[in-house]
Amino acid sequence: WSSNKQTYSYTEFMKDYDLEIFDRIGNLIHKGNGWDGTYDKNGDVVFHDTYFYSLTYYVGGEEQHKTGYITVVR
Repeated sequence: WSSNKQTYSYTEFMKDYDLEIFDRIGNLIHKGNGWDGTYDKNGDVVFHDTYFYSLTYYVGGEEQHKTGYITVVR
């Protein structure tokens, strides 16, 4: 969740996870831990829009997977 220009992540306490962010047409724009609202490719700030996320994490050694949408409002 975000507050003004700060970004907070519930994954902050997860040690082993992978986050992928995709734009509306399915292009992968970020892959890694956490996301600061920029494109990995060039570091530019993303446009206000809705993005799809895919989160893979582990609980008790078992892989878990969550997906959903993130709306960026600037």
